[in-house]
Amino acid sequence: MANKLMSFLKVNKRFFIAVIALLELAAIFCTLTFSWVEGVRTGSVDDSLSTVSAGDGIIFTDLKGAMISTLNLNTANLVECSSVDGRNFFFPTSESVNDSTTTKMVYRAGTDADKNTKYISKDFNIISYSQSKIYIDSTSTVTCTNSSIKNALRISLNFNDGKSPILLCGAPVGYNREAKSAPVTAISATGDPRTGTVVAYTFAEYSVNSGKEVASFDAGEAKRVTVSVWLEGTDEDCTSEKINNADISIKLVLTTASNYTKDVTFVDYTPNKWISNVPDVASSNIKMFAIDKNTFNGSDYTSGTRYSMNKAADGITYTTKLPETVEDVIFARFDPENPDLGYNYWATTQKMGTSNKYYAIGQGASIDSNPKNDAGNYGYWVDEQVPEVIQVELTEAPLSNVIKFTDTQSWGSVKAYFFNTGGDVSTAYPGDYMTYDKENGFGQKIYYITIPDGATSVIFSKGDDDQNKTRDIQLGTVEGYYLNNDYTVGTFGSREDTTATIFSSTYNPNIYFTSAKYGSTLATLKDVKGVFDPTKVFAQSSNYGLNMYKPNADKKVYRMYLPSDAVIKFNGNGNESDNITLADAAGSNKKVGFKFTSATSYTTYN
Repeated sequence: MANKLMSFLKVNKRFFIAVIALLELAAIFCTLTFSWVEGVRTGSVDDSLSTVSAGDGIIFTDLKGAMISTLNLNTANLVECSSVDGRNFFFPTSESVNDSTTTKMVYRAGTDADKNTKYISKDFNIISYSQSKIYIDSTSTVTCTNSSIKNALRISLNFNDGKSPILLCGAPVGYNREAKSAPVTAISATGDPRTGTVVAYTFAEYSVNSGKEVASFDAGEAKRVTVSVWLEGTDEDCTSEKINNADISIKLVLTTASNYTKDVTFVDYTPNKWISNVPDVASSNIKMFAIDKNTFNGSDYTSGTRYSMNKAADGITYTTKLPETVEDVIFARFDPENPDLGYNYWATTQKMGTSNKYYAIGQGASIDSNPKNDAGNYGYWVDEQVPEVIQVELTEAPLSNVIKFTDTQSWGSVKAYFFNTGGDVSTAYPGDYMTYDKENGFGQKIYYITIPDGATSVIFSKGDDDQNKTRDIQLGTVEGYYLNNDYTVGTFGSREDTTATIFSSTYNPNIYFTSAKYGSTLATLKDVKGVFDPTKVFAQSSNYGLNMYKPNADKKVYRMYLPSDAVIKFNGNGNESDNITLADAAGSNKKVGFKFTSATSYTTYN
């Protein structure tokens, strides 16, 4: 490769990244020459990995005014080009790159066809909610399969406010590189270049710690920002072996020194598709938003100011930034193809508290579930700090209602006494005789009995005195028990039947519930586009109940957050449980799981 790039003295080494500061360019012919790549090489930028994000104190919007927290940069295969500030781009003509000396090459001006294919340029708006200065957050990074090519990567921020754009270099954190280059500033009618000297710094030059901002904002001021990304061909690290097939990822976070925004997380333990209202083709791409209730047009939540939420890898956690002044929100899903069509929403009369994490509890749909008619597909949310919330889990690997006991002590006959916290279930102690089943391989007799509905514990005994008996046994998934010589109990087998279900069929199981605390909340929510109250009745003819969330497609496990004062009822597959007082079932735990032997008999786990 002819005429390698000039090496420049590296100065001001610091731990933090420095940002390229754009110098005023004199309109003179510069004598510096740099080596260009011979032949076409590309560095790929992936839009899913390259972002500009709003940090503390600021909000982004797209060009249509919709609130966004993160701007995804376009996917592009960057090729060598040259620009002073990310406004005007120049590309060497193919017949001139073999000379590879900037001042001897012939150039063409960039066109719209080059934009977001050979270099990246995107526009968005920044709004500051207080008079503030904006910096580059220390979490900003550029990663690349060939780390040294990051030095040749250029990122410009143009605030379109009459000031020179900020020019950034992609060099890594802790590498305070002074990146000098001689980019093309203009070309003649025949493509002859003019060049100027530019000194570039890494991100930390504009960090909060440096005290040097990228822009200043008045309170409530909005500015349109153009962010551009390219490979600067006049940088000494822009060589073919470094560029070729390099994968580049960019994370640029803009922030203020003070936090005028707040991070908000919403965890959605409800299905991605509520009852027959979301097209299959759209269900995986539904967009989640936080909406300021104070901006509604009447009770129409689709008219409010929306803040888009980013979906985490788990598929149920969403995050965004809100102005700190926003305290009253609903969370809502919208059709990705029709931003005016909201499918599901969660509201509450509760204001946002000190927590930044909120949970969906409950979800339902009215019989007329057309969202354009009454938007009856809804839920409501609670603060993470609220202690009166319990995670309810249902494991639909139903239990057999038969339990066994092996007579290892040669009692000759066995009785089983079933009870719960309220006392006897069925026959009083010592209970009923068990039925002989068969002998095991040791010549010991095995007996069985049907567990009566409502039983949570059992004692096996000889039945003739108070000595020959087991201790209290809490019923669970175990199929059978036997007594050891020291009166401890051994177990064998499993009562689980993985082929059968109690409540799940085409739809996930439903929960109905009453709650003194949240019943009044839902009644108030009726003012928001016809929300109905699922706590009023347990009749499926007028209430679909609360469809449970299935976290794992391969397992018959369903979850839901509910108020701890709830009285609940499971429903589905033509079966319906008795009413269950949730606090009694959970005890002091924040989570309780249910396994049913029949629609009216269950055991719990934590």
